[in-house]
Amino acid sequence: MLTAPHNLPFSVALGVMLGLSVLELLSTLLGAGLSNLVDGMLPDFDFETDVEVDGDLDVDGSPAVGPVAQVLDWLHVGRVPTLMLLMVFLASFGGAGLVVQQVSVGALGAPLSVWLSSIAALALALPLVHVSGSMLGRLLPSDESSAISREGLVGRFATIIGGTAMVGNPAQAKLQDEHGQTHYVLVEPESEHQRFPCGSQVILIAQAGAVFKAVGSDLPRLQDV
Repeated sequence: MLTAPHNLPFSVALGVMLGLSVLELLSTLLGAGLSNLVDGMLPDFDFETDVEVDGDLDVDGSPAVGPVAQVLDWLHVGRVPTLMLLMVFLASFGGAGLVVQQVSVGALGAPLSVWLSSIAALALALPLVHVSGSMLGRLLPSDESSAISREGLVGRFATIIGGTAMVGNPAQAKLQDEHGQTHYVLVEPESEHQRFPCGSQVILIAQAGAVFKAVGSDLPRLQDV
């Protein structure tokens, strides 16, 4: 069943997920988690021009975030390590695709085309990623007493770890709070004339929906003022 042509995309997805899981386990045993390594070395992780921040204002006066950024926030991108979300997606997509094909064979007597089954599997996988990402987001900060809200991240230093952050084009950034917990957030410059390439250190100055506004780290650190 796994090697049938109509199941090939799903078998490949499950195979890649298992391979990543093994690599993550081995790297953890060696003292260097693959998730942290990936988040720290992703040079091409950005949302390009697909992420748009509208010029309108929400009722609270903050900039309205575009629909694609809202979907990414719904999937917990920027709040859960990228590799974890990728493995959850691959497992969900592969498993859902195999189930869809089995149901199709039982109901119609034949499997769906690869394109139709992939679309159906994607529609099933995305809600699973949302639910799993929410659970992971609650589990990752293991010390409840030292958890910090996202609003509490304003005024802290963060490092861009994927892509180039521009206005309307957030990039993923990583930072630690005073308890040593790591947070992953979406960041864009305050000014449209600024750009923050991968590796830049910035200061979070405000939260606008799913995205944090930031300035260059050469300005005074807000939390110390």
